[in-house]
Amino acid sequence: TALFPALSQWLYSPQHTCVLQFCELTNHIGAGASFATVRDAAITYCNTVRAAGWKLAFHIPTPRAERATPGYAGSASAWQVGQLATYDSACNYFRGRPLGELWDFPPLDLAAVPALANPYDLANYQADGCHKTAAGISAKLAAVAAYTASLTL
Repeated sequence: TALFPALSQWLYSPQHTCVLQFCELTNHIGAGASFATVRDAAITYCNTVRAAGWKLAFHIPTPRAERATPGYAGSASAWQVGQLATYDSACNYFRGRPLGELWDFPPLDLAAVPALANPYDLANYQADGCHKTAAGISAKLAAVAAYTASLTL
């Protein structure tokens, strides 16, 4: 977020849209950030991007497995107990924002894509419960491509 104003001067074009993928904020959750910290970081980023003149599209991320689930205790990428609740709170908060408050297009809810909704699905997720398999990546790419194609500037 701190670097965005400087980068935006270099990258800015009125024909471009900034697509914020909430994945970095899921990393914040994994590092132990609270709902308020995650929410405030995303709001700051959204406001900074829009103040720089960019149109903003927002992707709500996919969930991660929890370490309390059998088979995931050793996964460094899976969330600790309670972090899924933080994710749910953050996603629900952002799903509930009216269009124009933080972004310029309806958000893409990747967690609503059937192939991406279940981090325990080994067809689409690796055994760490976080990263996608080739099939999961394909599902995500298809959803993002369809969403991006629907954006009108």
